[in-house]
Amino acid sequence: MKSLCLVCSSCYACNRSSTLPVGGRRSMLGLGVGQLLRSSHIGMNATGKIQLGFSVQQELLEVYVLSAEDLSYHPADIAAGHITPPYVKLYLLHGTRPMAGEKEKRTKEALMSTNPEFNETITFKCSNLLHKTLKIKVKYEPPKRGFRHQSKEIGQALVSLDSLHLSGDPVMEWYKLFPASS
Repeated sequence: MKSLCLVCSSCYACNRSSTLPVGGRRSMLGLGVGQLLRSSHIGMNATGKIQLGFSVQQELLEVYVLSAEDLSYHPADIAAGHITPPYVKLYLLHGTRPMAGEKEKRTKEALMSTNPEFNETITFKCSNLLHKTLKIKVKYEPPKRGFRHQSKEIGQALVSLDSLHLSGDPVMEWYKLFPASS
């Protein structure tokens, strides 16, 4: 997984050997603070955006999943009337691997909308944010057909947590969602 590092000016400084430096281009690309962009997403249209907040309280990382905007459902599901309320899945990663002892967490389904409100707080145990990444996926569940049932992903974002500087007030930011890489 090659990602653009939007935090540092040298990938060697932040030990993210799988990332490439972007420096000040984060705002030009419209990405959120600490957002990592896979090289496969360069030039791709976003599939929406999500508003998140972050704070650290006594070795707990609190992620505020507030709302999303401009969500792009799969065209075939829209045509067939198979779109359902979205939800958000969150994964705390150390490098590219899930944190030991931490399972994926998810919000409840929001009301059916391309601009849903979630207003939920998700908590992870985390004593140190160094080299931690939060993977965010916005998904929905098309109606079941036969035995096969699979959720569909609207988009995802990666956020480098050590770049957020969480020491006081919560950090609130919008993050672009991009299609899942194959």
